[in-house]
Amino acid sequence: TLLSTENFFFYTKARKAGLHLWCDTNVQCVHEDRQTMQQFGLTDDMPQYGAEEPALPDAKTDAKPMVKLAELGAGYNSPYFGRPGRVKVVKFDSDEKANPDFRCDIRHIPAKDQSFDVVHSRHVLEHFGRNDILAVLKEWTRILRIGGEFRLSVPNILEALKDIILMEGEKIPVDPYPFWQLYGRQVSRDDFHFNGFTPRRIQLLMERLGAFKDIEVTTKDGPRNDYNIYVKATKVKHLSPTALLTEWDEIEKQEGIIMAGRDNGAKPKKKRAKA
Repeated sequence: TLLSTENFFFYTKARKAGLHLWCDTNVQCVHEDRQTMQQFGLTDDMPQYGAEEPALPDAKTDAKPMVKLAELGAGYNSPYFGRPGRVKVVKFDSDEKANPDFRCDIRHIPAKDQSFDVVHSRHVLEHFGRNDILAVLKEWTRILRIGGEFRLSVPNILEALKDIILMEGEKIPVDPYPFWQLYGRQVSRDDFHFNGFTPRRIQLLMERLGAFKDIEVTTKDGPRNDYNIYVKATKVKHLSPTALLTEWDEIEKQEGIIMAGRDNGAKPKKKRAKA
C-alpha cells in the first residue's frame, strides 16, 4: 500500500535526506471519507491483521455462492465479514449519510422472509424502547432463513455501572466511555440509548423468541474483556407474524384448530357430510 498513499511521498523525502525508516506494522491508521464520514482500515479480525477468515454458514439464498448478510443499523463502518466474492453485505440504515443499500426504519425491513443467511446488528438494539424490543427482534428474525445465523452485539451495562462506581471512588481514571454505554454519545438525534442489557437478560430475550437453538452469549472488549455482549444463534423455526404466541402455530397443529380471523375468511369452509 506504500505506493498508493501519502506515505510514499514521506518515504522518498526521508530516504533522500539519508534517514533510515522503521515501520511498526501494528499501528494501523483509519482513513475517513470526509464527505460521507465512512471509515476504512484494518481491524484485528481481518486476515491482513493476522486473524483467520471468519466462519460463516452455507450460502442458501439468491446470492449463492456468496453468503448473503444483512447489516442492520450499519452506520459508518462495519466489521470484517469475509473477503470480497465470499460475502454479499446488504446494509440497512435510517441515515442517508451512512450510504446504506436501503434507507429505512429497521423496525420494518424491506426484505422478504428468510432471504438472508446471516443477520447482524452491532450496538443498535439499545436504541429501542422497552416496549419495542421483542417486536424489533422478531422483525430481524423474520428475514433470516432457517439454519441461518443471527449475530448481535450490545453494551454490557453491568460493566459500565461497575466502572462508574470505581470512578466515583477515584479508583480508576475518569472515562466517558461507560456513560456512552449507558446513555449513548448523544452527538446526534439518534445517538441516545433507551434500553440496557446484561448477559442474562439478552439470553432470556433470545430464548423467549422461540426461534433459535445453540444460543451463545459471551462478553468481550475492554480491560476486563467484558465491555460488550455478543450473541450468536442458529434459527430453527420461522415464526408466523400473525401468531399471538411464539408457540401458537404448534398449538394449532396439535389441537387441529384455527384461530378466528387469521385467514380473514380466505379459506373455504368445509361442507358437512350428509347423514
